Amino acid sequence: MVKVKVKQQTPAGSYPANFFGAQETQHAEYGPGLVWTWQITAGPRKGELVTRRTATPATSRNATGKFLVAMTEQPLEKLDDAELEDYVGTRCLIVVTVNGDGWPRVESFIKELKPDAMEAKAPDAVPF
Repeated sequence: MVKVKVKQQTPAGSYPANFFGAQETQHAEYGPGLVWTWQITAGPRKGELVTRRTATPATSRNATGKFLVAMTEQPLEKLDDAELEDYVGTRCLIVVTVNGDGWPRVESFIKELKPDAMEAKAPDAVPF
């Protein structure tokens, strides 16, 4: 008897993940783009890869531009060419949604804050 393991799709939700990289791609219908990949780092889905395909070139109105701004922490206008390989391993919190065909995709993400960025920047006394 042959047993075949069936991989269940990643359900919608928020997951801690590391940025795994981005590759150029060509889609027959949508043209050139990038496939962004994250690897989930904790919980029952640990080790799973989740992706998002975005169109290029990057603009302030498309997902590629928004993802570049989030990953590099730079305004799009200041980016000439971004080297995404420099960000591989970056810790993020990804939000996964499921499309109408049942396939998961990374809808958005935020980079994990560095400890010094989490220090309160508020004044010592808060007036009431």
